[in-house]
Amino acid sequence: MRHADIATPMQGLSTDSLRHQVPPPVPKVERLRATA
Repeated sequence: MRHADIATPMQGLSTDSLRHQVPPPVPKVERLRATA
């Protein structure tokens, strides 16, 4: 039963953390440098 209670808040935190971790749109120049 604990897993059910912990699962929902954990998912919420994980989604929020992922949103914050998402990097800003990288300029095309940076992409070219990475691929080059």
